[in-house]
Amino acid sequence: MPRVTSRLHQGTAFAVLVLGCLATPLKALPVLKQVSEIRKLSVYEARQGFPVQLRGVVTYFDNIGPDFFFQDATGGIWIHWTPGLPNPQRGDLLELEGVTTQADFAPDIAEPRWHVLGKGALPTPVHPSYEQLASAVEDSTWVEIEAIVRAVSLDTAPAPAGGYLRLKLAVDGGRALALLPPPPDNKAPTDLVEARIRFRGVAASVFNRKNQILSPLLHISSLSDIQILEKPAAGPFDGKIESIENLQRFSYKGASTRRAHVRGTVTAVMGDSGFFVQDPTGSIYVGGGDTNSLKPGEVVDVAGFPGVLDNRPALEEPTIRQLGSIPTRIPPLISYADALSGTYDSALVRMEGQVEGVAQLPGETDLVLRDAQGMFTAISKSKSQNADMKTLQHGSRIRLTGICLVDSDALGNPVSFNIRFRSGQDIVVLQTPPWLSPERAATIVSVLAFAILGALAWVGILRRRVQSQTEIIRTTLESTADGILVLDADGQTVLWNQKFAEMWRIPEDVLRAGSSQKRLEHVMDQLKHPEQFTAQMESLAKSPGEQTDDVVEFKDGRVFERHSEPRRVGGRTEGRVWGFRDVTDRVRAEQALRVRSEQQAAVAVLGQSALTETKLDSVLETASVLVMRTLGVDR
Repeated sequence: MPRVTSRLHQGTAFAVLVLGCLATPLKALPVLKQVSEIRKLSVYEARQGFPVQLRGVVTYFDNIGPDFFFQDATGGIWIHWTPGLPNPQRGDLLELEGVTTQADFAPDIAEPRWHVLGKGALPTPVHPSYEQLASAVEDSTWVEIEAIVRAVSLDTAPAPAGGYLRLKLAVDGGRALALLPPPPDNKAPTDLVEARIRFRGVAASVFNRKNQILSPLLHISSLSDIQILEKPAAGPFDGKIESIENLQRFSYKGASTRRAHVRGTVTAVMGDSGFFVQDPTGSIYVGGGDTNSLKPGEVVDVAGFPGVLDNRPALEEPTIRQLGSIPTRIPPLISYADALSGTYDSALVRMEGQVEGVAQLPGETDLVLRDAQGMFTAISKSKSQNADMKTLQHGSRIRLTGICLVDSDALGNPVSFNIRFRSGQDIVVLQTPPWLSPERAATIVSVLAFAILGALAWVGILRRRVQSQTEIIRTTLESTADGILVLDADGQTVLWNQKFAEMWRIPEDVLRAGSSQKRLEHVMDQLKHPEQFTAQMESLAKSPGEQTDDVVEFKDGRVFERHSEPRRVGGRTEGRVWGFRDVTDRVRAEQALRVRSEQQAAVAVLGQSALTETKLDSVLETASVLVMRTLGVDR
């Protein structure tokens, strides 16, 4: 049955279970006594731990996986065996107890306990189709299958990661993998390759971490369970050498299940995945095999099973024999149309084109090239790239050597192609691009246009900012009680506030004119000490970096406090800022307070004199002196 349980099924079972619990007291789970009952459970139900009591026979066991399969009259199932439990033997008749679970894609039995009743007869084997194997309908079932052995290997990794003898099989309709415990001599029986065999074992599945079925898997207890129906040829290279051109061609005899023997020259090695080989009639991809010692230019014999990979003929599960090396021949120089015709599929060729793009990816380099007829890509997955790859420039014209791989549609019609080059040494730069290429010129114009637009936008932004800041400064200046005057390095008026104009009684047109001479002409007649004012201005002109604080007195009695300091722009003195504060009222108040204090002191002294002096003349003399001192009059 299919190993898929719908969400609706799970939800319904859960709802029924909950309603049952609400309606009646909690009951013990029923005992399941047939494998078929367990196989029908959903994931949720299997994980409830239904008790199990079964009677059946062991069909397979190994402690490498470990894998333990059991089958009764209704079906087969996998048993979760753990170290410490007895090692069952195939054919043991068991009374087995446990609980249901589902650790992966199908229901299983956990916490097994069993009693061996003796030896029992193995079930009558099922003869499943490939579709039944691939869909896991016969999962855990004792089966009998005929197949062609395509490859034999022995795991070198220790258990539980490895340790199996692996047979790659061609079953009618597809491919499958068979696992066996290693033989006593720990040697792989490579003489089984190409043999037609019949064997009995247990059907299983390879699945991923999401419990999705990927491919059929078969467990065989030993090599003695394999019957050879048709022996292979004496050796992989004993058959006649076939031309690559004739592989996968129509024959009234039908497709051969035997390995094809070809001889050719290695044109490209694609890492561990395989290599390309070429003879005078054509080229073909060889998938797999030991490619570590292969190099382009080597002559090899290849015996492999004809197949199709990526919509192109290939040889799979190859046996390779190295015969030596020959001088490398220069590949044909082809055009875009030649490549797209399909004639050169899998062949080593040369093409010329202009570099339109280079992408350096981890473990891969991609080029986009253009010739007169179209654009195509070139790909290299070589781990070592030479320095020239990193210096390829857009617009360079290169000659590229590589394998032409044609992509076809479902009907075999070529639709596109790419070149798989082996390393940076397959690239020859024919012409470097001029510095001022049309693309670069367009880029420069675009950059300049954006720069100009950006500059204009920035100027506009700065202008608005300056205007905003100017208004802020002017508002600040107008809100202060002091008169402010800003001059440049030549003494010309830069900025002032209304308070300054009112304090100094200077017409606005004079201030706007900016002339220092006209400004001074309007203020000199107002000053009490103009010569002192002029002398100080001249002193500041000689020492523009000084900061000053003083008082300016006017003829009409007004008094201003004056503060000035240099105006610095970028660390340089670019003029002076003056600040004026009208302190007339304060000065007059201070003078009145001082006079009153002096008068009070004089009265106190006169009183003291009157008490101590007995002569009236002396007291009058003292009073006269105090009055004159208080009034500031000299004798």
